[in-house]
Amino acid sequence: DDDMTSLFTMKASLKEVPRIEIITAENGYDAIDLANKYEFAVIVLDVCMPGLDGFETAQQIRSSRLNSKTPIIFATALQVDESSIFKGYENGAVDYMAKPLEVRMFTPKVERFVEIYRSQRHLAEDLEGTQRKVDDLDSLLVAASAVLSIDDFKTTSRKVFDEAKKTTGATAGYVALLSIDGMENEVLFLDAGGRPCKVNPELPMPIRGLREVAYSSKETVYDNSFSSSKWMEFMPEGHVPLDNVLFAPLTVEGRVVGVMGLANKAGDFTPEDARLATAFSNFAALALRNARNLDRLKESQRNLVRAQVQAGMG
Repeated sequence: DDDMTSLFTMKASLKEVPRIEIITAENGYDAIDLANKYEFAVIVLDVCMPGLDGFETAQQIRSSRLNSKTPIIFATALQVDESSIFKGYENGAVDYMAKPLEVRMFTPKVERFVEIYRSQRHLAEDLEGTQRKVDDLDSLLVAASAVLSIDDFKTTSRKVFDEAKKTTGATAGYVALLSIDGMENEVLFLDAGGRPCKVNPELPMPIRGLREVAYSSKETVYDNSFSSSKWMEFMPEGHVPLDNVLFAPLTVEGRVVGVMGLANKAGDFTPEDARLATAFSNFAALALRNARNLDRLKESQRNLVRAQVQAGMG
């Protein structure tokens, strides 16, 4: 950012985020040089800068070895039209923020990307030296690519779920979002894994049992003896037989807004599976937030056009 006030605001707002290093650049050329030297958890770019603008800078950063997949947040003081929004997403944008920055929104967003980056790094370290590292990282990259695309949330979450299922060895599961009243899950899709399921799809899915533990703790939980556990009393008649179950919450800005369920792994779920499932659920949560933000941007653009039309008619 070439605006010193904006740079100061960003640095000040991120002081409370633990264990991060903030590196700044005053123009696109310097930003590209830094991207070729350092790997970043997240990059914040001003759209309007002297020399290279934010879009051109992002495009060149995307070609760097270290930051080809790094999420980019665009900050702008200008009214952004729909073509610019999609141009930004094509160049790696995961979000747009208006300037001056609203600190209460900016800081949690950056912190979330840092958490995802650390999660990826920890996974990479845990899996180092094994063939599974290659397979798992490939799945994480596929999931990340799905999030960075502009597909609708249902399509993106299905891509992320399929990678989570493949990586953990689960054969069944679903993704569901919390209802508006916060009392039930609304299932986006369900994969029974070839086992019979006679439950009426119209029946409500209340927040209870092991699923409720995931919601209340905001952590991934699993039970490898599910069929003989206390949780069975909550199962409706005709439900898919479940040997083992894992639930990973979808958390957006500190609030659990849904859950990814995985089930019927040939062996037991492990702490490593839980870490992987958490990473995939973070991707799904990020996709949900991006979809909602894009919907709000589109609605804002439509409102602006309507206002301009009405003003012209007046």
